[in-house]
Amino acid sequence: ILLDKVGVGTTDPVQFLHVNGMMTAMSNVGINTLSPQQALHVHGSASFMDGSVGIGTVSPQQALHVEGVLAAMSNVGIGTTIPQQMLHVQGSTTITQSLGVGTTSPQRNLHVHGTSTLTGYVGIGTLSPQQQLHVQGSATVTGALGIGTFLAQSQLTMYSLQPSNRITIDAPQTSQVGLALSYNGTIGGFLY
Repeated sequence: ILLDKVGVGTTDPVQFLHVNGMMTAMSNVGINTLSPQQALHVHGSASFMDGSVGIGTVSPQQALHVEGVLAAMSNVGIGTTIPQQMLHVQGSTTITQSLGVGTTSPQRNLHVHGTSTLTGYVGIGTLSPQQQLHVQGSATVTGALGIGTFLAQSQLTMYSLQPSNRITIDAPQTSQVGLALSYNGTIGGFLY
């Protein structure tokens, strides 16, 4: 004991308790608390300036390495210190496995179960969509498709309250047929 400081493994302690070497605690250890509830109970903020912290592992590979299930009861921020949602990612994100939204068992790279709202543009087959839905390549619709209506009554239903609206079908200048319709095996072409 030196000037109210206790040194274990050292004769020159620089803190109230200075341990030089390994330490084993057989009961709970409290930092800034007199009634620790866990093996290590820290009350207040804690800073780890050097090294890595491992939870469930004795060989952490990152600044924080969690091995096992992690439960967060409040918002979690990645790339931000003020998360606004349960999971708030600020910046680009790479997911190497499946991502489920509304499901805990995703079957594809992106599996959305339930109703979703997207406020920007969605691109399929393109990284630079020019419309709210931009499909680059072929598309297959197995059910009814409605244009201008939510109540598609057939495979293709087009509806507009504006008499001036019309359907425009554009074809390459080398094409002789602007629109081809097939009924019972008979194909009819319409020039424009």
